[in-house]
Amino acid sequence: MLRLQAWSVAPLVAFAAIVAGGSPVARAADEETTFQVRLSYQVDSSLRGCWDEAEFRRRIARRLGYDPFRQNASVDVSVQVVGPQSAIGGQVEWRNAKGEGMGERRFVGKDDDCAKLLAEMGFAVGLQIELLRRIASGEFTSEPSGPASGSTAPSPPAAAARPPVASPAEKRGSSEQATAEPEPATPEQAARWAMWVGLGPSLAWGISPSTDTEARLFFGARRKDLSLELGAEASYPSTHRRWYGSGFRGMLISATAGVCGHYGVLAGCALAKAGQIRAQGLGLDEPRSPTGFVGQAGLRLAATIGLTDSWFVAPHLDSLALLTPCRIELNDVRVWHMPWLSAFAGIDLGVRLR
Repeated sequence: MLRLQAWSVAPLVAFAAIVAGGSPVARAADEETTFQVRLSYQVDSSLRGCWDEAEFRRRIARRLGYDPFRQNASVDVSVQVVGPQSAIGGQVEWRNAKGEGMGERRFVGKDDDCAKLLAEMGFAVGLQIELLRRIASGEFTSEPSGPASGSTAPSPPAAAARPPVASPAEKRGSSEQATAEPEPATPEQAARWAMWVGLGPSLAWGISPSTDTEARLFFGARRKDLSLELGAEASYPSTHRRWYGSGFRGMLISATAGVCGHYGVLAGCALAKAGQIRAQGLGLDEPRSPTGFVGQAGLRLAATIGLTDSWFVAPHLDSLALLTPCRIELNDVRVWHMPWLSAFAGIDLGVRLR
């Protein structure tokens, strides 16, 4: 018969408890030195480069040295990221067990980088959890105790009713890893249309007998990965003479419209232009100034490079097909015919309105 003495059971039970997750004394000590919150995590599915909830939890746990997220925790933190890729907005909101608001903070993404935005938000969440943990463990209180001998510090639940204000030293530390915007846009605003205006020069081939220069002014609006653009363009008047001295001076004025799809900093656009070519005869017996309609349609490839939170530059390449024949004659002799394909290369400077 196999027997097991009673005195030998206790070490085995203790060893099993340690293997299963530590001794009851160790677990109680851990619970006293940690602070748990319930996480609600929401990220717009159309955004690229964002962390999933598991990655967000893992980074905060690595920063704090333990996993602070529990479903049955009394304090709730809501993390939300929404908006188009070019105007990402984030919000962190805290609530107590009664559902009452404890505070919130809003963030604005930079350089269309969702991961960078979540890193800033994760740092703020981790810092707040650490401050709440210190209050709950009695390391310090949100209100200094009075000089009277009978005064006592508030209990941990009362002290944790609202997130405390970080000390100047902690604010300096957080500013090295996350920069707060003075007046950030709300996530609701970020989810709406983003707008901008700009202007820029271009080199043009195919709108005159030689290489031409243009200037353009435009207005754009974007929601998520789709944008619309309206603009006006005008070429610099250029002179073209024949060998016998006669010639003409011409320029092209156009209204433009475009629909663009965006992928990161790149954009592909469908363009349409409607304009008027103006010519003035030179060295002729009967100088005239005729005009003609010009319609074009084509494609644009562009990139948006942020300079600051508001200013950006956008180099672009355009290729347009001629929809309406256009030619210029001198003394009933055709001296130039606009080719069916033209090209443009330029760089724009723009400013975001919101």
